[in-house]
Amino acid sequence: MFCPSPRYSIPKNSEKYNKHCTDTRRHMKMHFVLIHGVCIGAWCWYKLMPLLRAAGHDTTALDLSGSGSDPRRLNEIVTVDDYLEPLMEFMSSLPQGER
Repeated sequence: MFCPSPRYSIPKNSEKYNKHCTDTRRHMKMHFVLIHGVCIGAWCWYKLMPLLRAAGHDTTALDLSGSGSDPRRLNEIVTVDDYLEPLMEFMSSLPQGER
């Protein structure tokens, strides 16, 4: 796994290098919200989600309106706001520091 080095050089495989990389990864935990493309659903992320989780990140894959397991029919989705409603609801439910 790649570990970004600080401005100064730390010899690889040294105790200081390993500590820096561990500390850097610990602070780089992120929450990835995965959005599918057209004519597909959240299931399309089934290979990527385990990799992100194994790297210590939180992941959420959402079905947008009328896609995947979302029950709405396409004729019920009139505007882009309608289409993005599941994403907007999820994002507003996150704590301020995770948005």
